[in-house]
Amino acid sequence: MKLWMTGLLVLVVFFFGCSNENIPLEHEKLVQSFGWEIDKADGDPKKLNLNLLLQSESVRKTYKQAGIDLKKYKGKTVFSQKYELQDSCSSSQVVSAVVFYTEEDLLGSYLKLSNATPGVVKMMKKAKFMENCRN
Repeated sequence: MKLWMTGLLVLVVFFFGCSNENIPLEHEKLVQSFGWEIDKADGDPKKLNLNLLLQSESVRKTYKQAGIDLKKYKGKTVFSQKYELQDSCSSSQVVSAVVFYTEEDLLGSYLKLSNATPGVVKMMKKAKFMENCRN
């Protein structure tokens, strides 16, 4: 009986303890500083082609409105990672955080709404966001 309980305990600890093991601590702290909690990573990190992204005025404008000025990082290798957050506006509207970073620095993040185009919103405190999205 003790062996069965020990095995169950190990599985529970493994399941809950490893759920966010691949999320860099810096990313988690950044998102948490706005009151959000990461549910899970949404895919693998993406290496951005800044030369291609910066050619589009609308893309530059969208990122800049969201608080990310990619022009400052031209010539550097920039990555983005999308994370699903634990809270959302509704059952049909998933809210994600997209974190931008280089090998050395965190550049910032924004919120992404699943059912909106472009669906990019400047990162903000969760309470303020939730108040706005429900109105």
